[in-house]
Amino acid sequence: MDLPALSYPELTTARTHVIEALTAASAGGPEAINAPPSTAAEVEANIHLLQAPAAPASEVYTGVLYAAAGLADLAGPAAERARGHVRIASTVFGFLAPSDEIPAYRLPPAAKLPEIGAPIPYLSPAVGEVMDAQAPRLVLDCRSGPYVRLWRPTCPWVHVKAIEIRGGKPVVVSHFAKHHRGVLTRHLLTRAAELPATVDEVAQAARELLGTEYAEVTLAKGKPGTHVLELTLRS
Repeated sequence: MDLPALSYPELTTARTHVIEALTAASAGGPEAINAPPSTAAEVEANIHLLQAPAAPASEVYTGVLYAAAGLADLAGPAAERARGHVRIASTVFGFLAPSDEIPAYRLPPAAKLPEIGAPIPYLSPAVGEVMDAQAPRLVLDCRSGPYVRLWRPTCPWVHVKAIEIRGGKPVVVSHFAKHHRGVLTRHLLTRAAELPATVDEVAQAARELLGTEYAEVTLAKGKPGTHVLELTLRS
């Protein structure tokens, strides 16, 4: 890994401090970084993070959201869109572009590391400054809760929720909401039209998915400055 070559090189110092704290703490095993016992091999690998082989972030991150978004499989204009507009939240690196080459690591948001404490509050001031300087016009936020603290946009900001109908009542989908966020992300990257530039255009683009996995798409105001895009699953 070449740290200064990653997107947002202004974060190199903060990233280095997190990596140093993580490699030191990982010698104590999963419990030392608040990780499950089943991740012992991954936590041990953290010790040698700076010497580990690197690959594009689009390949390193897996999980439900990334499987649905298929960032590693994109080509042509869709891959260009992803490089220019998709950003991946990380407890080690702050934010990354899909093409940034990093090693695999294990660091839960709830970890407490020596000297720096929890990684997200530690990174947040530097990350916020860097991301605000990008002056985005619109953010479609597919992050899970803990990662929202990493950076709170000041531009129009849309959260994505998945809803299913149980017993005639709408219920928020929790874990598998990540899948539906990934589906929407891939749709926006691969469709022929331009990327949405407004909150309403996000909703219009999402409605193109009606009749696939979704029966309804609604847009509502959330907390001040935010909107919530709800994808209601077909029964």
